Amino acid sequence: MELKKIRSKRYICADILTMALRIQKYNQDKITFIGILKGGMFTTYSLLKLFSSEKKDMRVGHLGLSSYKDGAVSAGRIKITYPLDLDESCIEGRDIWIIDDVVDSGLTLEVAKNIVSGYNPSTIHTAVLVDKSLSLVGKPDVVGYSYGELRFLVGCGMGKGEKYRHLESLYELIENEGEE
Repeated sequence: MELKKIRSKRYICADILTMALRIQKYNQDKITFIGILKGGMFTTYSLLKLFSSEKKDMRVGHLGLSSYKDGAVSAGRIKITYPLDLDESCIEGRDIWIIDDVVDSGLTLEVAKNIVSGYNPSTIHTAVLVDKSLSLVGKPDVVGYSYGELRFLVGCGMGKGEKYRHLESLYELIENEGEE
């Protein structure tokens, strides 16, 4: 395996700051952030540090969804790996932000939105650190960095088989011939 750096820590920090500023423009007072486990937690917690808790009624929850397992290609179906850990009072009538690390097919965000919509939120928005999608379907409301290619990325919460999530920069994962 080879890693090719495509976005440094410095730019990732700027991307997350830009995301926070865009989310704040929605001017919502009752916000619930739902981080998609595992990859979206890096982005979720990085964003939370940029919000003033004194000015907003904020809640934070988690929802585990997976479509990759250990591979580099989406399985095309979503598995719930950790149920939503918020009760209805943390969602009903509130502005919800679903946060994830990356979007490619948009399927994970759509499943998350469907789960959350059953709790009667006021609004549901989505934000991702990296947008790799090439279609207009399921586009997130806020994006940190648009990549525009479908190569497999690691770092900033993104991993392959639980490896590489800890890296603070963003990398393309290049598999050498004969490697899996």
